[in-house]
Amino acid sequence: MDSSTFEKAEKELLKAMRHNMNGVVVSTVKKMTSQTIPSFGVSIPALKKIATRYEGDHPLALYLFDKNIRELKLTAIFIDAPEQVTASQMEKWGEGFKTLEIAENAASSLFWKSPDAFAIACKWLQSDDIILLKAALLIAGRIVTNENSSYTDTLLNLITPLLRYDNDIISGGIIFALERIARTDKMFRDKIVSLLKQEDIAGYPTAKEVRETVFWDSETY
Repeated sequence: MDSSTFEKAEKELLKAMRHNMNGVVVSTVKKMTSQTIPSFGVSIPALKKIATRYEGDHPLALYLFDKNIRELKLTAIFIDAPEQVTASQMEKWGEGFKTLEIAENAASSLFWKSPDAFAIACKWLQSDDIILLKAALLIAGRIVTNENSSYTDTLLNLITPLLRYDNDIISGGIIFALERIARTDKMFRDKIVSLLKQEDIAGYPTAKEVRETVFWDSETY
């Protein structure tokens, strides 16, 4: 696909997006980030529907994500072919997430299916970047839910230090990941329960929230 074909696809997508503009969505996007990114205010369901025409077009996805428009970045995520997504692509896109919304959709809809998802999750779980940490937690939760692998122990060990974070964004991601890890095997459920009781962790707000959300039905608490 040459540049003129990319540009034609971009024009067609922008035309469809203009027909689906929503002022409420624009206001919501502005509240979600301190960074400015142009937006037509198209809802996620509408974008997914618009994107279906180009589903699986990896080169076009790479082209669209480089555009500084919310809807084009999200469309890139929804049309990309996960089997072709590499670690270097995830690293590059991670630098251009702009908003938590873009990061969450990339992690949940695309990245976790990549052959390099585990490597990226492990790297980002050791990052100081809140958005990358949230993406990594979503990837981790998806991986352990959908794959029969040896990843779970490693991911749990990397998530453990994050229980000391006092941050709503991170705590939400931790709850998502630990809930899914706990479902995979009773051994991991018991391991997490034991972890949350440790004196150096138990008092942190995030650890408390995990206990109350994930293990509210446990006789242990």
